[in-house]
Amino acid sequence: MKKENGAQERVEQKTGMTETEAPAIEGVEVSSDYRGIYPEKPTVQAAEDAEKETGSTESGTSNSPSGNSTGGGTRKGKSRKRNRSKNAGNQGKADTEKDLTVQEKPKAVTEAEPDPEPDPERDDFLPEEETSTGDELLTTTPIASLDAEEIARAARRRPRRKRKYGIFVGALVLVLALVGVGFLVTSIGTQVYRVLTDDSQLRAYDTFLTPVVMQDPEPFEDIADASGEMILTSSVWRAIMVNGTEYNEYDDLGRTIVPLVDVTDACHELFGPDCDIRPEDAPTDSFYEFDEEDNTFHVTPYSSQSSFIPYTESSKKSGASTVLRVGYVSASDEWRTDASGEVQSPEPVKYMEYVLQSDAQTGMEYITAIRVG
Repeated sequence: MKKENGAQERVEQKTGMTETEAPAIEGVEVSSDYRGIYPEKPTVQAAEDAEKETGSTESGTSNSPSGNSTGGGTRKGKSRKRNRSKNAGNQGKADTEKDLTVQEKPKAVTEAEPDPEPDPERDDFLPEEETSTGDELLTTTPIASLDAEEIARAARRRPRRKRKYGIFVGALVLVLALVGVGFLVTSIGTQVYRVLTDDSQLRAYDTFLTPVVMQDPEPFEDIADASGEMILTSSVWRAIMVNGTEYNEYDDLGRTIVPLVDVTDACHELFGPDCDIRPEDAPTDSFYEFDEEDNTFHVTPYSSQSSFIPYTESSKKSGASTVLRVGYVSASDEWRTDASGEVQSPEPVKYMEYVLQSDAQTGMEYITAIRVG
């Protein structure tokens, strides 16, 4: 009982009116404690009951012969109240149906999940402006519309990296590589050819052996067994060939004066430091004559065109010695008389072997033996 009185007092404090003073709405159920504060919505049943009562009241009124103004006003007020109750009932019914509709409505489609971030390795594989044909096929064409063959073809495709000027750069590199290889092969071939065909050293031997070959010496194994006249004559020729332009002194007969020391040096160059010349070995009918007073040789101008000249065909090492195979070319050979150079090599009439050794002091080679080739 105390609880009910306390609730009533709180209602009176909030609303400022008692339970009996709260307006009663016909057809509306209101709590005795909270009337006027939290009115409940009229139910559907209450709206129907109110409608029935309105219909019975109107019927009773129409049967009465007359009515005063006070009765008419009362009926109009009650009619307005009933209409409000009806509208409230209809509104409640509509709200109920709306709630049911909202509950039965399928859940809205959730927002599409954002696309996953692209794989950096995949993005870096192709330039931004280029895409793979296989990717375009898979992304632009629905999977359902692709047949098995198209799907297999797209799976087999691989993205190809394309670079601008790729073909041009590749072709340029290939051309440069071929040019380099060609240049290298040509250089190696030229060097090999020069080594195989270079006869400059052999031709230098020809110049060195010419004064001796002109004498057509007899073979010997030791310089002590060699002919003294051959040694002296070869030495005079060597001195004239090497220093001929320096000799500008002549005797009364117009012969060139050659110092003895030059002939001695030429002898050492040809036959080694242990070989010495003997002026008395000079022949009486030779083109040169020795003057004992001046120690000079008086040399008459003489042509060597009628003598043999050497043509060294090969050289080989034999221990500390060098063995040369020397051909003797006669004066009548076409190679000697051919001025056009059409004849590539001579045809020697015979061959001899010249054995050379090196001087320990000068490093120059000299003749130590002559053998039959």
